[in-house]
Amino acid sequence: MINDIIDVIALIPARIGSTRLPDKPILDIEGKPLIVRTCETVMKSENITDIYVATDDYKIKKVCEANDIEVLITSIYPKSGSDRIYEAYTKYNLNAELVLNVQGDEPLINHIDIDNMIENFRQSSADAATMIKEINNLEDLYNPNIVKVVISNQNEAIYFSRSPIPFVRDSQKEDFLKKHKFYKHIGIYLYKYSTLDFFVKAEQSKLELAENLEQLRLIENGKKIYCHEIFSESQGVDTLEDLEKVREIFKNRE
Repeated sequence: MINDIIDVIALIPARIGSTRLPDKPILDIEGKPLIVRTCETVMKSENITDIYVATDDYKIKKVCEANDIEVLITSIYPKSGSDRIYEAYTKYNLNAELVLNVQGDEPLINHIDIDNMIENFRQSSADAATMIKEINNLEDLYNPNIVKVVISNQNEAIYFSRSPIPFVRDSQKEDFLKKHKFYKHIGIYLYKYSTLDFFVKAEQSKLELAENLEQLRLIENGKKIYCHEIFSESQGVDTLEDLEKVREIFKNRE
């Protein structure tokens, strides 16, 4: 159990080559690039000691530095966001026991949720933490781009899937939400550095390759992932439709 106050750094991986939304990190959201909006949200966290963007792209570097956000340049080789932040951590000799990985396309994540997740994780025996939120509509439940998760009584992940899990036997699909509480995964991770080191050095697992979900590498290797339930609305940006939704939210907010 972690009892001492531990420095937490935030590393935000960002790449320019999104197939579904080219140049995604630098697209405008009410006057500021998406990556900047995400960083500004994370900066509000009271538990974060330092924040860095980890990228191999100099266009991302330029917009970040224009907004006083420190950038760590990585190679073009990382296969995932976690691989990229690990490379940045080791290359630049960073020093923190806890590492927060926030994808650069999460501008609406609530900094209070980040703080609560960190504080609860410190009281757990888990190896990593992430966020989950209840699913309340069938569109999300059956959307393979929205990752589902089932959890134990200790709020630890049992499995992640692109399919609706669990399968509610003897029920029509349209009744699933009436019979069981389903959760979606919010792609934010808090790692002990030792867990991040293990993750990167371990081979990709069979379940990870099957579902194309990197967090299954930890599950398949017996690592515990604490799942922190959030109740605030969040909207990641993967498509042009997502981008327009987020733009509208910021427009009404400001």
